[in-house]
Amino acid sequence: MICRFACVKYELINGSVINIENTNLSYAEPHRIIINNMPFLAFNYSNEIYIKNFYQKIKLSELENYVKTMT
Repeated sequence: MICRFACVKYELINGSVINIENTNLSYAEPHRIIINNMPFLAFNYSNEIYIKNFYQKIKLSELENYVKTMT
């Protein structure tokens, strides 16, 4: 909805939970949101969005302003 309001094209790739067979390990793959060829990573029930990787993050409420400054 933020992307439509900001008039930018986006692609959403849903993440999933990956279970590693024969172990008790699981991996939560984040949802990937690609806006203007820049990936953003998001997890369920999180108020933060990660930019490109897990080192830089912003609050979900700041995403619209960040997208507007990208263009």
